[in-house]
Formats: sequence, C-alpha cells, structure tokens
Amino acid sequence: MSTQKFTYLIIFCLATFFCQAQIHDRMDIHLTDIKTTKAQEFDQINWKSNYTLSKEGEPDLPAYRVSYVLPVDAKLTGITFQSHEKQLFKQDVYIYPMQHPRPVGNAEEIAFVQPDKKIYESDTPYPERLYDIESDVIMHGYHVVTICIYPFEYLPKSRVLNYYPPARRSL
Repeated sequence: MSTQKFTYLIIFCLATFFCQAQIHDRMDIHLTDIKTTKAQEFDQINWKSNYTLSKEGEPDLPAYRVSYVLPVDAKLTGITFQSHEKQLFKQDVYIYPMQHPRPVGNAEEIAFVQPDKKIYESDTPYPERLYDIESDVIMHGYHVVTICIYPFEYLPKSRVLNYYPPARRSL
C-alpha cells in the first residue's frame, strides 16, 4: 500500500511541476463610471482611476494600473485579453492635453501646455497598445509585476474616443 501511495505522490508532484500557473483577473468599465467635462475647448475624461499615461502635451486619458505578486521563480510570458472588441464612446471629442504637475500650495500661474501637434494631427490610435508592463521585479523577496492597462483609445484627428468593455485578462 505504501508503494502505491508513493507512486501517486510522485505522479502528483510531476503533474503539478509541469502545469503552468495562470492568474486571471477582470477589469470592468461601465459607461456610468465615465464622466466627461468641458475645459475651455477641450474635453476631460474622468474615470474611477486617477492614474494617467500621458506626458505633457499628449492626450490626458485615464489608465488602470495594477500589481500582482507572482511566485518568485515565475516567468512572465505574456498577457492575454479575452475581449479586444473596442466600442465607440463618443465622437467629436477633443481630449485635454496633459499639463505640468502643479505642486500643492503653489498659487503661481503655470503656463498652459499646448497639444502635441504630432499626436493631435494624426489618426494613429493613442495609445498605440492596450497595455505596458511597467515593472517585473523582485522586491523584498516577492516577485511583483506591475501592469498599466489603457482602456481608452483616442483617434485625435477624427476626434473619436473608443473604450474597451469589461474583459478578463490572464497572466
């Protein structure tokens, strides 16, 4: 009987050794969570995330930043999204350009940063990708992967704003 248990234990260990782990997660974007406001001639997009991906002069779009703790010896081989189907959110949208950061308590007037013409006069989707891996590091003995997901896509010249509806992602 002990030989049989030992055999089952070996088979179980080998099976788990050769299985690849995956992390599944879900990000929801509901139209009721997206707010647009006017600022001069521009439209500002507000969503539950206050993190943005833009540099000064680029369209100021919200992004979703999330970190995962993985097994120390795990290798990140890719990220897949269950749904890549973008949907139209709004047309005739002129997204507000990202401005200089304003230090707290600074009453001094800061010059307005004009839209980056290279981006705003093009119909190349902004951003050009769905996500970036910001970091993949071992920190204090933990393997931490931070991903920045871009749920909005802006076509500047056409002034079209698309979004990606709820999707499940796997690491």
